[in-house]
Amino acid sequence: MRTSAFCLLLAVATFPAFAQQELLKNTSFEEITDKGLPAGWSQYGGGVPESVLKVEATARTAKSAVHLTDTGPNERDNRYAIGVQQDVPVTPGRFYLASVWAKAIARNNDQAVVLQITFLGGAEARSVSNYIAPPIGGDWKRYSLGGVAPDDAKTARLYIYTMHFWTSDTLIDDASLKEAAATPSVATAIFQFGQEPLAGPRKLKLQTPLARGGEPAAIIACPSDPQWRQGAMDLQTAIQRKTGATLPIHLVSVTTGGGREAQDNRA
Repeated sequence: MRTSAFCLLLAVATFPAFAQQELLKNTSFEEITDKGLPAGWSQYGGGVPESVLKVEATARTAKSAVHLTDTGPNERDNRYAIGVQQDVPVTPGRFYLASVWAKAIARNNDQAVVLQITFLGGAEARSVSNYIAPPIGGDWKRYSLGGVAPDDAKTARLYIYTMHFWTSDTLIDDASLKEAAATPSVATAIFQFGQEPLAGPRKLKLQTPLARGGEPAAIIACPSDPQWRQGAMDLQTAIQRKTGATLPIHLVSVTTGGGREAQDNRA
């Protein structure tokens, strides 16, 4: 079978190293207060039987994980949300990278559980967030996002919580928040695909197979912003003319923060 391929010349920049200092306390929820809550974290929401936070032994690593159960009604009332939160000091203009591992037991909507950074201290709070939606009944999966601290920010509050509109049953473990010594564009690219920070460039590949036997062997990843779509379609057309294969276009939501810059969805 003949393989059609294009030689792609890729410009590769040297990635700056990432600072590795962990900013959160009790990241794996091993330390427990006398109230049965993870030490160093505050409870978000709850106070009703429908919203329950427990520390359990079903952990990804070590011995403990947080179990968030939300069976409340479809109402905008944060009593029917449940989660944890922690504040850390930040430096304006720096990039902050957050992540958490999650395991889904049940949920009725893929927007039911949220990872969120809110920058506080200025005239307005600014938030970036990402939905936590691992396969129900599947294994642990890592979710991440990043955000640039605004010029007037003093602290960042990391939230891991359930949305009061939906129901869910979720385990979370191994949370992280780090300050990155990298430009937002590099950090965004890394965290968009859920990889650990890179200390240097990957090995350069001068040939990338785009089509094999007239069938697609790659996809075209394109930012979802409309200004980029025409370029993606032009590339798709050019490859189709050369190979006979129509590569699918995969739209990727990318923001400066590496997650969705959004309204604060909490009540």
